[in-house]
Parts: sequence; structure tokens; C-alpha cells
Amino acid sequence: MSPRDFCVVRRYKLAKNELFLVSKSIDHPHAPERVAEGFVRGRFHIQAFHLKEVEVDGVKYVKFTAVSQVNYGGWIPSMVITGFMKLFPEMMAKEMEKAVELVKQRRLQKK
Repeated sequence: MSPRDFCVVRRYKLAKNELFLVSKSIDHPHAPERVAEGFVRGRFHIQAFHLKEVEVDGVKYVKFTAVSQVNYGGWIPSMVITGFMKLFPEMMAKEMEKAVELVKQRRLQKK
């Protein structure tokens, strides 16, 4: 199975108590399709995340919604994709936590 490469543009919007993050693949002259021998270019047709603080019975939670349509390119065994999709929510939650902290730091730097 070949390693994958993605060229992605992201936009985010931070509103009161919620974060929107949308990504999609792009073609870019500085990111040629053949990055290195053996890599396969995948494409995110759409990838969107929404995190919103919600309160249930006086306890605050973060509601995490993810939507993704991906063409991984080439062939990947179905058991690998299934295994990845089971790990994906936890992996993305950790990445979102990092993104929220980064946004907070940038906001503090602007003040």
C-alpha cells in the first residue's frame, strides 16, 4: 500500500462558543501531484468540522460534527479503511483541540 499525499486549503471561523473548519483539495503549482516516488495523491472533495459548546443538565460539553468525502487514490484494502474510520473521531478531536488553542493564542497576540 502506497503512502498518501494531500494538497489542501482550509478556512476556519470562530464564533461565540463554536468553531467551523472547512477543507478541500486544490491543485497548486508548488505542490505537484508527484511529490515523491511511490506517493499517491488523494483528494478531499469536502471535509468539514463543527464544534459547538452545549450544556446538558448544567454540564458543558463540546458537540463535534464531522463530514468528509475523500478519494484516497489508488487501492487501499477495505479493512485498513474500516480500521482508520474507527480511529478517526478521536484523532480529529485531538487535532481540533490543538486548532482551538492555536486560535486562542493568535487572538491573544492581536490584543
